[in-house]
Amino acid sequence: MMFAALALLFANAVSFEAVATGVAEETAIEFLFAGPGSDRDYESMFLTEESPAKIVRKFEKAGIPAGSAVDNPSCRFWPVGAELEIEPALEGFVKDSSGAPLPKAIYTGGSRDSAGGLVAETNMPSAVFALYSLAQSPVQFDGALDQSPTYGRFRAAKTLPKGEKVKFTVKWTGAKEKQFAAEFKPGNAADVLRAMRAASEEGELDVLVSFSGDMAVKEAADVAQTLAKLDSAKVKINGYRKGEFFYRAFLPLESWRDRKERLAQPYEVRLGGERPVLSTIEEDWSGADENTLEPRLAIRENVGFAEVAEADDRVDTCFVYAPADTRLADVYAVRGLLPARIVNWYVYIDE
Repeated sequence: MMFAALALLFANAVSFEAVATGVAEETAIEFLFAGPGSDRDYESMFLTEESPAKIVRKFEKAGIPAGSAVDNPSCRFWPVGAELEIEPALEGFVKDSSGAPLPKAIYTGGSRDSAGGLVAETNMPSAVFALYSLAQSPVQFDGALDQSPTYGRFRAAKTLPKGEKVKFTVKWTGAKEKQFAAEFKPGNAADVLRAMRAASEEGELDVLVSFSGDMAVKEAADVAQTLAKLDSAKVKINGYRKGEFFYRAFLPLESWRDRKERLAQPYEVRLGGERPVLSTIEEDWSGADENTLEPRLAIRENVGFAEVAEADDRVDTCFVYAPADTRLADVYAVRGLLPARIVNWYVYIDE
């Protein structure tokens, strides 16, 4: 019985030593732990003695399940993973300058290269525990914490002498997000949303949303409005089904209808006629208006899709304009007409 109790006590636990970098109290830090030799020691509380890959192997051996790292191209903006307890407590080393309690720590496993290797092992900043949403970092705070707005939020809680060693133990609490597939079809939105809310009462969710090609653009936009209100650390809406769009594609800013209000010009495709109509917009800065400092817009309509497929430009965004009753299958079909470099999609209801 005693042996079983001891085995349970130390199950799903990882220990490692870290060396203090000597950053001063109140220093803005972006890493609690970075690997040995990291070039970000000036903004890290500790450098680990073992490499990131060795520490991750300890997590794997301890049976702590990896979650998923953030990945902007895939529209995964929330890190997900096993909830962790860390001793000594994080509050003794890092504080949230906003005054809020520290977010909980989770184990994503970190992003991997094409051969399956841990990116943090071979790429700087060699993160082990980043305090913002950094894909390579195997341990993260639970939240969508973009680097720029997060910078300065987390600070050193005290000054540790440079070179001082601290042993940390990390345990899995047993909690992690439950995966939930929200499959929307014509007329079923209320039932799917009700099931999602019920599931979220039992724990945090990692939600994959899909919109059937049989749905109308207006119905998808209405569902997206509700999803935007639910999207949170409790209900993490991540990714999209292959060939479809992330739900926020149906929530474009109305101000972007005005071409002069855009930071860059996308392709524009209009549906509703006999065939999709493609327009391109080029900004001519050589003839910019001296009073407004705005470029002249050279608009080309009825452009051939084959032409832009072969074009050597940097356009990576497309706006689709469609009548409210347009089937999503017709909107999704536009993806196949344009090159793979188009990764940002927004759908406007054509009024």
